[in-house]
Amino acid sequence: RRGRRRGADGGEGGGAAAAAGSPRKRRRRERPWLAAGVRVRVIDKRDVQGGRLYLQKVDVVDVPSPYLADVVLASGEVVPGVDQACLETYVPDVKGTPLVAVRGARQGQRGQLLARGRGAGGGACAVQWDDDLAVETVRLDDICARSPNLA
Repeated sequence: RRGRRRGADGGEGGGAAAAAGSPRKRRRRERPWLAAGVRVRVIDKRDVQGGRLYLQKVDVVDVPSPYLADVVLASGEVVPGVDQACLETYVPDVKGTPLVAVRGARQGQRGQLLARGRGAGGGACAVQWDDDLAVETVRLDDICARSPNLA
């Protein structure tokens, strides 16, 4: 087995197979959805400040490129350049929560949470849009809470 290099994880090769789990590789599969003024949750255990922010809610203050966001913590600390693959949309289970659509036909439009699904089929919620007062069922991945600190 001479001539083969071991990757950083101890496995053979350090090429595409080793990089398949990295945020750079993952982000190419998903369309950009980041927007300034929304609250998101950090879902990466390693890449964002060594896991210190895992499952914390942060506010997006700037989106310098489609897949990167500058976020601010509750303490006021700014963390620049967080990859979209390390974040997920956040929608609290509180009626009346101000929301913004981050994907789909209503991208960028604002609304309010009327009800959120629970249980196995809980991946959707009812939203009333501010512009036309229409009520629609929207997937949780397509909407995000507006930041109360940045609104």
